[in-house]
Amino acid sequence: MLAVDCHEDCYEQRWPKVNTIVKRILNTENVSRDEWQNMFADVHYIVSWQESATPAIISSLTETVKESIMRVQQLVMRNQDESSLLKSYIAQWNKFSKQSEYLPQPFSPLENYLVGKHLNGPNKRHLQESTIRKLMLETWNSTIYESIKQKLLDSAIKLIQDERCGQVIDSQLVVGVRESCVNLSTLSEKSFRIYVDNFEKAYIESTESFYRIRIEEYIREHGYEV
Repeated sequence: MLAVDCHEDCYEQRWPKVNTIVKRILNTENVSRDEWQNMFADVHYIVSWQESATPAIISSLTETVKESIMRVQQLVMRNQDESSLLKSYIAQWNKFSKQSEYLPQPFSPLENYLVGKHLNGPNKRHLQESTIRKLMLETWNSTIYESIKQKLLDSAIKLIQDERCGQVIDSQLVVGVRESCVNLSTLSEKSFRIYVDNFEKAYIESTESFYRIRIEEYIREHGYEV
């Protein structure tokens, strides 16, 4: 009876420890090898012995991820001018992007459980792309990216224009915005929609404008020959 009670209460017993480590990872705090490996064991134990706890895991993760991203938003939004905003966003995005790659790993038993509930049809492939990573990216998109995307794009396009005019720029800032758009595009049913509608559209429009002006200047100076 004691063993049964232990299994039934394993979420209450084990999840607080897992959630604490999740918070530390999101806060870029050090996590030991043993703590990291224990996360795998604890999540596996909870999902194996208390399947009914899976909604609670996802709910708690959602809250933890949102709290972390809201703190990041405050850090990014402290920067008023677009150049500083862009640099701060890219610095935070680079850290978060890496976290979204490895943080879901201990939750593979949860992912497998969710896939197991949808063994057939297109939902299986969608779920295998990681519910946890999708949760993280969706929260980042709605909490940070959507509110400042125009400023980010304007800053990135300005850097591209400066480079075309011969100025030296930090190209990694432009790359960072592009990669952010590409990664967030995985959220869309139409792949790369965010990238196409935002970065690619702005890039094409700025390119057309840049060369239109240069052509007009050339024609004014040299005339037009048929």
